[in-house]
Amino acid sequence: MNASDIILVVMISEAASPGLGGEASSIFGSLVVVATILFWAVLLGMGSYCWTWLDNLTAPRPRPLIRDGEIVHKTARRELLAKDEILSQLRVNGFQELSEVKSAYLEPSGQISFVPYEN
Repeated sequence: MNASDIILVVMISEAASPGLGGEASSIFGSLVVVATILFWAVLLGMGSYCWTWLDNLTAPRPRPLIRDGEIVHKTARRELLAKDEILSQLRVNGFQELSEVKSAYLEPSGQISFVPYEN
């Protein structure tokens, strides 16, 4: 699950809670809101699959985290990643030092992908 999936689940639960919790006189209003949210989520998902321009507009792109063995501090700062967290992920992926990595990207899923230098 990525951030947009979590946001979608929270929005649906918030929209459905008045009808299910007895705060509303009818569940119909909550169902209309939930159906509308799901409709737009599915429509945007299908549209992103069919049209690249919509996918470029709605989907996050991988962000450079390491270039030529050096941390890209602008990306790390924006994503609130400490150097220790990056080095920890580096070790988890089988690298010992930053100098072994040509580049690394923070993927939309939150994972870090590493590209090693070729020997």
